[in-house]
Amino acid sequence: MAGINDCLSILDGRLKQLTTFIVQINCTSDSSLISCNMDERHNLKYFSLTCYEYIYNYDDVVVPLLRRMTHLEKLTLYLRVRNRSSFINGTHLHNEILVHMPQLHTFIFYISTENDINESVHRISNDDIQQTFTHTRYARTGCMSWDVNEWKYDNNSTFSVIEYSHLISHDIMRVYLDYIAQFLLETKAHLPRLTELKVSYDQLKMVTMNFTRDTTRRNCSKVKQLLVEESTAFSKDVYQYLPSL
Repeated sequence: MAGINDCLSILDGRLKQLTTFIVQINCTSDSSLISCNMDERHNLKYFSLTCYEYIYNYDDVVVPLLRRMTHLEKLTLYLRVRNRSSFINGTHLHNEILVHMPQLHTFIFYISTENDINESVHRISNDDIQQTFTHTRYARTGCMSWDVNEWKYDNNSTFSVIEYSHLISHDIMRVYLDYIAQFLLETKAHLPRLTELKVSYDQLKMVTMNFTRDTTRRNCSKVKQLLVEESTAFSKDVYQYLPSL
């Protein structure tokens, strides 16, 4: 599906008996139908929205869309939000979205908020974000707060290994090379359930040293789906390095 308007055209009231809607969109820039076509969806019980591209109008498009799904029982979101004034955390999700879904019992999500910051901005930690989920029903979460400049200068420092025990899918397609290294190095992170990885093939080759690096091998070992920019015929080395493909 091309964009958000294509999604909304299906939810404009004509398919009143629709109970399940799973959609992947490429962009959210065309948001003109939000106010005029979207009624509450009383029969919609399961909604899944995936957008691999950056979303620049999350608060104007995605939030109003979800608020109208008042009878949802299951919600899945995969979103990459860019240039928002604050990070999307548990407090925001509860107050702005989940409180409007009293029947919701399952919420599966990956939401990345990426902002440009300067020295005057207060840095938030993984614990800061994690704390915002403490008083919600959806407490099984993994959070990562990452500063590009800090990682560049502290690349050789000793950090504790962070385990993301519930993370099964991750999109690191349009990020700095250092971030990919931080995420895949077993000395920085442990990803016991990662089965889907979206990444630049060239960057993955560099980080894994052409699929020979031992310290990134473990976090790649369970990946069953490798999503790259273009259709690529993987070499034998790739399949040996990612044996679950």
